[in-house]
This record gives sequence, C-alpha cells and structure tokens, in this order.
Amino acid sequence: GVGPGNNDDTLLSAVASALHTSSAPITGQLSAAVEKNPAVWLNTSQPLCKAFIVTDDDIR
Repeated sequence: GVGPGNNDDTLLSAVASALHTSSAPITGQLSAAVEKNPAVWLNTSQPLCKAFIVTDDDIR
C-alpha cells in the first residue's frame, strides 16, 4: 500500500473491498503523483496501493 500507516492487512482489505464493490478493473493508483505525496488518495475508485498487474501465473 501507499500512504502513512499502511501495511499488508490494509492493502488486502483495500483490494478485497474494491473487488466486492465494483465491477470495474482494479489497477491501483496509476498517477506518479502518489509517489510524491502518498497521503493524498488520488483516485477514490481504486484501492490505496501502487499500480499492479495480476497475471495468469499469479492466479495459478
């Protein structure tokens, strides 16, 4: 995750919540600005984490 006080549990909770509340793709925060100021949640429709890609190998 990004931002103050985030840990693995926070990241898991944010991604799980996004998966259950939206049918839109989950990409994380795509803007480079999140690296400069992680205290700002830039895209509220995405979990508060860096951008990521899940591949078929990750699922297997």
